[in-house]
Amino acid sequence: MDKWNPSNHTASPPGTDGSAETRRSAPDESAGSFGESRYTPQEDAPGSFGKDAFGDTPRMFSERGSGYSDGSSNSNSFGYSDSFGGTAYDPARQRAASGSPYTDSSYRSYAYADARSPYDDPVPRRKRRRRLSSGMVVFIVALSVFALIFIGGLAVYGLMRSDVGAALGLSSGGASASTGENPIKPPKQSTTAAAVTTTATTAFRPIENAPSINILPAPVRTTAAPVYDANGMRVLTIKEIYDKVVPSVVGVVTALDASYGGKSLGSGIIMSEDGFILTNAHVVENGVSYTVILNDKTEYGAALIGADKKSDIAILKIEAENLPAAEFGDSDALEVGDLAVAIGNPSSLDLAGTTTSGIISAVDRDIVVDSEGNKLKLIQTDAAINPGNSGGPLLNCYGQVIGINTVKLSSDTYEGLCFAIPTAVFKPIVDELLQYGQVSGYPSIGITGYAVDSYKASAYRVPEGVYIVTVNEKSDAYAKGIQPGDIITAINGEPVTSISDINLVKNTFKVGDTITLTLYRGDGYWDCEIRLVDEIELK
Repeated sequence: MDKWNPSNHTASPPGTDGSAETRRSAPDESAGSFGESRYTPQEDAPGSFGKDAFGDTPRMFSERGSGYSDGSSNSNSFGYSDSFGGTAYDPARQRAASGSPYTDSSYRSYAYADARSPYDDPVPRRKRRRRLSSGMVVFIVALSVFALIFIGGLAVYGLMRSDVGAALGLSSGGASASTGENPIKPPKQSTTAAAVTTTATTAFRPIENAPSINILPAPVRTTAAPVYDANGMRVLTIKEIYDKVVPSVVGVVTALDASYGGKSLGSGIIMSEDGFILTNAHVVENGVSYTVILNDKTEYGAALIGADKKSDIAILKIEAENLPAAEFGDSDALEVGDLAVAIGNPSSLDLAGTTTSGIISAVDRDIVVDSEGNKLKLIQTDAAINPGNSGGPLLNCYGQVIGINTVKLSSDTYEGLCFAIPTAVFKPIVDELLQYGQVSGYPSIGITGYAVDSYKASAYRVPEGVYIVTVNEKSDAYAKGIQPGDIITAINGEPVTSISDINLVKNTFKVGDTITLTLYRGDGYWDCEIRLVDEIELK
């Protein structure tokens, strides 16, 4: 291929016929731009951009500094002008701008800064990363600063409205300590108070024909005519019951031993003028000293005369005389629907003398009152009995004690199940405690033990039941050969798995009755018939 020399080629200006074939057709002058001009390659010209260089569609482009004319009045980077006017072609400037100039006799020029041949493949244009304008950068920065200020303001506002902000003194509505109000969470001002504050600062016009509250004078309270029942006994109102009985209700404070610590609070009833106090056994349980507080706030140290855990009855004694003793009524005469009034010290001595009322809901309820399976026959009432009421009186319509408040069952699904020990049950207990200091007649096997549940039974490969720890030498069980390590699995054929199960079955018998124990020892079972003994005999 011959080396191309620009001096050997000439071309006429656009729109003329100075050469056999023009390199570019004349643009449409009426368009004022590209118009409908088309590029016509010179197939014979060595320097032309023919099909062999760029494929089927001839085109003109610039490569890294090269320029071309589009046939319009726009000039390219080479500083020349087409036939439509503009800057004249300057060869010297063209040579200074590129290392390999090309010119023809027309005003067109082409140059390649890297001195590439027009027959070489074109270098692809590198994509440039667009940069944000300075105005857009300033806008984004300003928007970010505004967002930070807005978020910070919201955070400060939330802190001022919160309890933490009030504690730090950031709340504008916080009350000072001298006002006695809570500085952590000041009380919200009601809408009514706000309205009053608003109207106080403005002129107020009196309301014509405004209504007013008229408080009527209290009627003279007269004593109602006494009401008597069929037996000629006077029926009292709740207020009359309160006035009659509240002087006989006391508070009982028990100082617990070191293993428990602290104190417990309950109620009690003065049962005699010389200072015997009736209360619950669980009120004085684990106590080392006792204090009795009378209705007039007088305090006495008390001595424990006796307590029976199974019946939940205890008796204290204070050194005092001429005390207002309560009256006791017959609980067997109660019927469902009769009036029931409870008086006691719920929660604290600050609430001493609290009185609640209801009805007798049921009589002769057999209720298991502890984890050992001890069962009591109780009176059920809906008069409120709360912690601290234990040991206080349950009263009938005559102001007589017909029960000692003891148990309250409560849960999330029911309320108002309160129970009291009836006088018919606790009278013989009180008599024995006053005479012997303990209660006789409770049947006993003469053993101690603990439950063997399914987990222990599986781990040690033994049956479920009650594992015997000790056997009292005074019991018939000891005489019949029962030993520690034996496991009681049944009583009279009824399976047992806990001490509570044993007591529920055993307490249906009396002292001297005979029962059959099924025991497991080693690899076998055996039955043993024993006689129940009085619990007192084992002490």
